[in-house]
Amino acid sequence: MIKLAIIRTFPSELNIDFYNVQEIGLAKSLLKYGVSTDFYSMFSNVFNETIHSTSNNNRLRLIPLKKVYKVGSISWFPGLFKSLFLLNKYDVVQVHEDFQLLSPLILRAAKQRKSKTVLVQGMYSDFGGFKKYIQKIYDVIFIEMLKRNTDCCIAKTSEAKKYLICKGFSNVNIIPVGLDITSFSYGTNFNQELHDFKNTHENILLYIGSIGKDRDIDFIIDVFKILLTKVERIGLILVGDGPRKDNIKMRIQKESLNNSILILDSVLNNKVGQIYTSADIFLLPSIHEIFGMVVLESLYFGLPVVSSKTAGPLDILSNNLLGYCLDFDKNLWVDKILLLLKAQNDKFYKKKIVLTNFSWDVIARKYCEFYKR
Repeated sequence: MIKLAIIRTFPSELNIDFYNVQEIGLAKSLLKYGVSTDFYSMFSNVFNETIHSTSNNNRLRLIPLKKVYKVGSISWFPGLFKSLFLLNKYDVVQVHEDFQLLSPLILRAAKQRKSKTVLVQGMYSDFGGFKKYIQKIYDVIFIEMLKRNTDCCIAKTSEAKKYLICKGFSNVNIIPVGLDITSFSYGTNFNQELHDFKNTHENILLYIGSIGKDRDIDFIIDVFKILLTKVERIGLILVGDGPRKDNIKMRIQKESLNNSILILDSVLNNKVGQIYTSADIFLLPSIHEIFGMVVLESLYFGLPVVSSKTAGPLDILSNNLLGYCLDFDKNLWVDKILLLLKAQNDKFYKKKIVLTNFSWDVIARKYCEFYKR
């Protein structure tokens, strides 16, 4: 049996009921390969050490990090090192992202205790603005320590691999993120608004995710307004929360789009499948996208995807049967959406691509190969 620690040091809380948490999906699938995992993170709905899943003699344990000192995205958790290295002994210690203060410190301590170390990377570009100066200082102080104490790097995308190689890391392997389908439910419509909207619109475009500055929702609305002049009974559903949600609602109201655009709050994992099955095409106008779990979810439910050119979608959308990665050109998005609406949609093919290439069982096996080397 392998004992694994996964440490998420980013100072934001995870809600395991609302998000398809990548670390949990991986750890659940690793159970069948003889790997027990302790997952350390901040949680909004896990308050004590909790056994999440078990298989034979292996278990996934969630360990909440309760106290944090943070400056922006840089964090320090008092008591973390004691829990990691005095109360437990791990064969493999895995941290996520290079630009975290604790990543090099955790991996150095792990190496001193003869554990194998893994760095998993999703970010694929340096920060802009004021943060780029902080990152330069961080790299000068910590990047050599991080490289020296990392046995293996796993990049989520081709772009993330390029990023790590440019930083001077070696032994970099690409393993994509998987999709945990066990939390999905089809069922009946849980929302009367959604039910009514579906019945009054022949074609439906869908967006699920944050409504903030990293997703250009205004661009989607601009594209949709052009489509309204070309397609009868077309609708747009926006699902999510964020700092720009009120602004988007005001714009929809101001431009008299209430009958054509439906906004829903974030929904539980076991409800989200009912939204995907109500739509025809998924839209993802990301400014920066580390991977894009929503792309996998969309394909699993048979929806083609039209996305901006970011790391995850560029790797996932490998052919036009799955969708398109496009520049932020409204007319180009309109053309491709119209093309997809007219084309015959092979939902089974899309689902098969996800199950064959992005199943956690397949991906966990690849992780396990690295752990056992």
